[in-house]
Amino acid sequence: MNSCEEIKRMLEIEVVKVAGSSLPIFEKYHTLNLLHDKLCRKAIQHAEQWMNEAGYGMPPVPYCWFELGSGGRSERTIGNDQDHGMVYGEADSDQTNEEYTSALHNYFTLFSQRISYELKLVGYPLCSGNVMSSNQRWRHSVLEWQQVIRTWIEARGLDEIRYLLILADMRAVYGEWALCQRLKSWMYDQLYEQKDLQRRFVQHSLVHNIPLGVFYNLHYERWGEHAGKYDVKEGGYYQLVNSVRIMAIAHNLDAVETKGRLGALYQSGMLSMSDYERWLSVLACFLDVRLRHHTGLYELGREQHNYVDTKSWSRGRMREWKNMLYFLKCQQNRLAEII
Repeated sequence: MNSCEEIKRMLEIEVVKVAGSSLPIFEKYHTLNLLHDKLCRKAIQHAEQWMNEAGYGMPPVPYCWFELGSGGRSERTIGNDQDHGMVYGEADSDQTNEEYTSALHNYFTLFSQRISYELKLVGYPLCSGNVMSSNQRWRHSVLEWQQVIRTWIEARGLDEIRYLLILADMRAVYGEWALCQRLKSWMYDQLYEQKDLQRRFVQHSLVHNIPLGVFYNLHYERWGEHAGKYDVKEGGYYQLVNSVRIMAIAHNLDAVETKGRLGALYQSGMLSMSDYERWLSVLACFLDVRLRHHTGLYELGREQHNYVDTKSWSRGRMREWKNMLYFLKCQQNRLAEII
């Protein structure tokens, strides 16, 4: 098995090569995220090997490690932090005593902590928001997950709304994929029935304003080290993926990639051809800007961030960007009408 450092170097070389290639933007992301998945699987295999060699043995029940966030949507660029969770199977019927259940919990606690450690070794920083399987909130058995999701649905607080939207991006990467698929399908069925909850999702979405003024002026960072720069993540990308995610949930479409969700919305008649093509065009532009920006930072040896300097943009490019933001602003407001 290759060392973590060897794997990390190979991935970095491939990522930069793909990012700078002439491939269409959606193909670039598809290829990049296959590479990220490969690296994550290697890290998990290292964690499994460590657990076994340390005397804890191999996983006692089937499990599935899944990506969340940009990884879940297959929209990673380079240098993204960790966003993931885990679901594992139940104990056998003759082993459902409290002691065995506790042993399962202890095993997967240590295992998931080791996974986060291995991922950090290969270049994925720990999530500042602690959305990782090493955090008990994002690691449960199937039945525990169902109870947790029910609790979040009933509570409907700001945190619970955020947790549900995060979990809606789950994508199986390693292990028993069927566990993740069943959990996701069950969750989407629950969310589809909750129209009041969907309206809460919309309210949550509208809090994140599109940074475009009434006079068509962009809003830039005013303070700190990124003053005068444009936050491309909070300045449209987040609103885009969140609006599409909410529409997919409202129509019980369990695709996870933003592009795939748009395709499912179009195929189900929820989007017209012209709206579908416009959404795709806006998504492609945001993905392209993010990838170019993050790759440029990597090549300069700088820390990854989402603040773009727009001073070099042409007048035409700036006009198109503002038109895209206006489109997103209109679509964000339309959510309240269609849900």
